[in-house]
Amino acid sequence: MNDGDKGHLGNGRQWGALPTEGLRISWTMEADGPMVQGPYPLDEYRGRRMLLDLEPGQYGILVAGDKLRAVYLEGTHHLEVGGGDQQVPHEGTLTLLSSLEPLRFRFGGPTSLRAPDGTGVIARGSLRLEKPARFFHRILRQAGRDWSSDSLLAVLTPIVQQAFQEILADFEGAHPGTLQSELMVLDASRLDEYLEPVGLYCASLAAYTDTPPVEDCPDPDSLLSVELLHT
Repeated sequence: MNDGDKGHLGNGRQWGALPTEGLRISWTMEADGPMVQGPYPLDEYRGRRMLLDLEPGQYGILVAGDKLRAVYLEGTHHLEVGGGDQQVPHEGTLTLLSSLEPLRFRFGGPTSLRAPDGTGVIARGSLRLEKPARFFHRILRQAGRDWSSDSLLAVLTPIVQQAFQEILADFEGAHPGTLQSELMVLDASRLDEYLEPVGLYCASLAAYTDTPPVEDCPDPDSLLSVELLHT
């Protein structure tokens, strides 16, 4: 490719040969792409220098021999790919992560959650990255080599489901109308204590029962305290 020409290496890798150094390439994360882009083998870039440009909220992780070797934060990183002590190992892989792109989940229909009284609960929301190293060790390794959004959700769904079930257990004995009201104001951060160990947090959440409000829901006025009734 001639100096100054630009193209795509596929899977979101954008590059261009700089006119001053033919062996240098630049690499950026695909805009509006998924949370995880990669892993990309580095062997084809052996002997070349990579300029890895990461925007705020983006990370790069270098993996070699199934071990996490480095986490790159926002900024420009000069990476020489090769087999030397001071080089990025050519047998490794580079993966780009975004804390701005969500992984969306949904429970409903056959996958509805269940309150202690058996009431079905529908929920949907989104997860975002917070700790890239923790996310690699706890999630990416379990997902094997397929780090597509669908594959990641297959690993994460049981974690989110278990978190929801533990939260719903707090509503044991609650009136169905009360359960509906509590679910409608359930804050996304309630899931964070379960997601923090895997390097994620819940960015948005909506939950509600899969049945309409019951007829015998208590009159809202009956829930007011004596003090409020006489003020």
